[in-house]
Amino acid sequence: MTQELAQNELLSKVNALIQEWRIILRLEHWDVRAKIVHPSEIAGRQATITFNSCNGLATIQLADPAILDPPEMWADFYKLEKVIAHELLHLMLVGMEDIWAHVMEELSPSARNIADKQWEIASEQLVELLANILVSLKGGDKDQKV
Repeated sequence: MTQELAQNELLSKVNALIQEWRIILRLEHWDVRAKIVHPSEIAGRQATITFNSCNGLATIQLADPAILDPPEMWADFYKLEKVIAHELLHLMLVGMEDIWAHVMEELSPSARNIADKQWEIASEQLVELLANILVSLKGGDKDQKV
């Protein structure tokens, strides 16, 4: 299988999951796209989401499976679904993110740095917990392959 074919197959599955989870999470008002990127573009993460709350556009960036270690990590359907649910859950925090951005403007640079790290940890823990719970309740099958 060529790298381009593998990427297209992954994007097809990811886009289907995005549509399914947009409905589950009541995020139909968001226009969410998926994009395969080099892991260095997303700070070595497996995936990330960028969004513009003013126009309702979001992009989920997934690390290129041809470059990942292990490269077959996206073949695990449960993991892929959990990652998509996780990234979409960030959109549910947009209102809090906007408020947080205004609060951060009032802090000194050193306080902003500390508070920003704490916000990142707290919000990621919440989003990861919710993703695990929701995918499990939905009946996510750890043994199912994409």
